[in-house]
Amino acid sequence: MARKLKTAPDLSMATAKPVQSAHTRDTNEKLANLDNTTKETVQRIDKVNSKITDLREQRMRDPDTLGDKAFKLAFPALVGMVAGKAFQSVWNLVTNKVHPGPEDDEADRKQGLLMSVLFAAASAAFGTVVTTYSDKLTQSIVSRLQRKRK
Repeated sequence: MARKLKTAPDLSMATAKPVQSAHTRDTNEKLANLDNTTKETVQRIDKVNSKITDLREQRMRDPDTLGDKAFKLAFPALVGMVAGKAFQSVWNLVTNKVHPGPEDDEADRKQGLLMSVLFAAASAAFGTVVTTYSDKLTQSIVSRLQRKRK
């Protein structure tokens, strides 16, 4: 008894389902993981790039040049150092006039701690005043130079 086929089977590629082997599935998973890693890496690079752009814009908005910054750093430090030495010289002159001879050295030793504390306090106060005004003077000089540059 012969059977008759009603329709012929469709052997075209359009309806064929691809056969996936274990190797193909592993490769597809690795590619998907690689895509996720790539996206994360690009996001991190974009984040760093935006931070760099922000820092560049901040630097461009800063009107101080390298010379201005060096001057603002060095001038007050130099003035403070010179003022400190000048204060120490004046202090030594005054204390030598008050106690010029060796006959009262014992009294001087007793007052040594008090005089050291007094010198430290007076020197710090004087240094603070000088440094504050030299900072203001430096800023006004730099501001004047910046106005001239514009």
